[in-house]
Amino acid sequence: MGSAQSKAEEVAVRQNLKRNKRPLNILILGHTGAGKSTFINSMQMALGHKWCDMARSGSGYGQNITFLLTKYEMFLDENNETPVEGYAHKVCFWDCAGFTDHGDDVYVNFIGRVLEGCVPDGTNVLDASNQLRDDAERVLSQFSERDPSRKFHRIVLLLEADKPLPRNLMEAVRQAAEVRDRAIPLFLLITKLDKIGTNNQAYEERKQEALQALNLVGENQKFCETYLYCNAKCRRNHLQQFNPVAEIDKRLMAFCFNLTNSSYEQGTVYENP
Repeated sequence: MGSAQSKAEEVAVRQNLKRNKRPLNILILGHTGAGKSTFINSMQMALGHKWCDMARSGSGYGQNITFLLTKYEMFLDENNETPVEGYAHKVCFWDCAGFTDHGDDVYVNFIGRVLEGCVPDGTNVLDASNQLRDDAERVLSQFSERDPSRKFHRIVLLLEADKPLPRNLMEAVRQAAEVRDRAIPLFLLITKLDKIGTNNQAYEERKQEALQALNLVGENQKFCETYLYCNAKCRRNHLQQFNPVAEIDKRLMAFCFNLTNSSYEQGTVYENP
């Protein structure tokens, strides 16, 4: 059982999901090994209280199993111990292959194509991004047709608490998100908090640098630092599924509440579902 606070935050998330009747596509970006797939699985666990290996994850820093842009429908009834009443199943997390730490205009352009719905589900994003330096015009020409159903409404950038900042990637994501006719809300999630000690000055400096670089200073509702399920402290039950961890659930549900909050719809252009 979770704490009273995590339960209250879960109730608030469920209310958001019940009210949300429009598609909400959320792009999960980050350096290779940042924990994007693990984040998706952990978010599902935090609300559903039932472990599901929805998204395959790597085995550590620098390990990358995700090669594709992959869409996951979140919080489906069959994945929750208690279904979300009135939920229209409109929230989708899109797991994107880990980008290398480049910040050239061509990478900004490619991320922009993803955000605008030009890159289909199942595209080998890793191959495409690796080919950009050699033949950007050809690669970008393959992704010129927009599909409104793939347009993104939020971005979550994952960084690792115990690793150097991917500064070029951070800048590329910020630029792509802030294009005037796009203006997509950008959220920051720092993972692997369990890998650093308390009063870690180097981490605090990296965190503040990241918040400043992404224009998120003072935007606490768009920032979360946490550890995720699958870390060394998690315990499995007799079915080899993870037992709930109240602290993880509390942090992720608070983050999810802001992520699914309709207050960010100002300026966001939705196509008809």
